[in-house]
Amino acid sequence: MSGVDIVFRRLREKDQKAFIPYITCGDPSLKKTMDLLDILEKNDADIIELGIPHSDPVADGKTIQNSVNRALRNGTTPYKVLRILKNFRKKSEIPIVLLTYYNIILQYGIENFVADFSEFSDGVIVADLPPEESKELVRHSRRYDFSTVFLASPLTSKKRLKKILDLTTGFLYAVSLLGVTGEREKLSHDICKFMKEMRPITDLPICVGFGISKQEHVSRILSMGADGVIVGSGVVRRLNNIKELEKYLQKMSIPTKNNPKSFYNY
Repeated sequence: MSGVDIVFRRLREKDQKAFIPYITCGDPSLKKTMDLLDILEKNDADIIELGIPHSDPVADGKTIQNSVNRALRNGTTPYKVLRILKNFRKKSEIPIVLLTYYNIILQYGIENFVADFSEFSDGVIVADLPPEESKELVRHSRRYDFSTVFLASPLTSKKRLKKILDLTTGFLYAVSLLGVTGEREKLSHDICKFMKEMRPITDLPICVGFGISKQEHVSRILSMGADGVIVGSGVVRRLNNIKELEKYLQKMSIPTKNNPKSFYNY
């Protein structure tokens, strides 16, 4: 079992949901990334999604594109990300799922990437990797108990969704809307129909991302049967103001029996 599997087993036993915030490694600096990982964990993150910056982040909107560009200007490379993870693992066991693009993995070497990063993190989301091209990554990941998190959107056909579910471990990343990442005023109506279609056909945890940026979004997503929410742009936009960031994380994090939040109803 990967660290992601262990977390979802624990949460399900307690009838709780996962809060998964995202940051880009190297933004606003490599040194501050270590501090931010601490802050995310201390503010109720169950899993952290950490971006390995790539020059063409096609799934991301302006906020995360700018974050990635800053990280690249700061000299962030996969090897430096690995060093951050190694140092962070000396003091924390919180599961970390990487978010990157396939060219990064190809250039690193697929087996080498999985072998190196599985030692200090728990899985990977490859935003531009179609399931048809994922065989080698999946094969090596299974050997190392490294979760392969695939994305599915409201446009995903039932036939294709089955193929994606067969390859997915850890959790399924459900894209809430048609478009790129970024804060939104309202949730897309598509996600409600999509969740109704997915929930009966898999026991995998389903976590919803893209556009999740408000308390009411979290409440609505959880009421649909999701196992967690992924919050990126709203977190990234506040990285330079720690007090504002911590306040936002507390608003967005998932309530527990020991930490109830009245605005949730699920």
